[in-house]
Amino acid sequence: MTMKTRLLSLFCLFTFIVNGQDSDSADDRIYWSKNYTLEWLDFQGTPPQTESSAALSSLAIPYGVETYSDGRIVININSCFVKSKSWVIPKHKNNLLLQHEQLHFDIAELNRRKIVKAITDADLTLENVETVINSILRKYWAEDYKHMQEQYDRESNFSRFISKQIEWNKKIAEELELYKEYKYTEITLNVN
Repeated sequence: MTMKTRLLSLFCLFTFIVNGQDSDSADDRIYWSKNYTLEWLDFQGTPPQTESSAALSSLAIPYGVETYSDGRIVININSCFVKSKSWVIPKHKNNLLLQHEQLHFDIAELNRRKIVKAITDADLTLENVETVINSILRKYWAEDYKHMQEQYDRESNFSRFISKQIEWNKKIAEELELYKEYKYTEITLNVN
């Protein structure tokens, strides 16, 4: 059995970090759940002095892949909010901005589900699993997710256009429902 763990992080300002070691502690993370809504207390990072944004949600897709000689591949993949790297400028705290940041988290979960679907639809083997998963992550996280987050911020003007914020809330809720069969964070595939 081999264990490979990687951490892909995308900050809402779209700075990518690819880290072969899982450096954030579990208590520094909030894993996405339909039963949990972000609170301002979750934003524990310090805003940069030169920052013009009101808030930043640091979102990540930690995943692990285990391959077994009997042809099983077990993949764990989550979407998470990293508290120590997420911040808000105190004078900008309001419910609308918090809802905006929550939707960034929801968009991360939606794209995680799209990744799960792509993995389950892929032609995986024990030999190609790492290459295929990296390719899927590149497409759905580094490209599609980044584009969706940018479009969301642009169209909602960072929560300032309330009608667009409401449209996005509805759109993402509908898409999460559409991908509900891919909500599971552990996938076991038999490739033999």
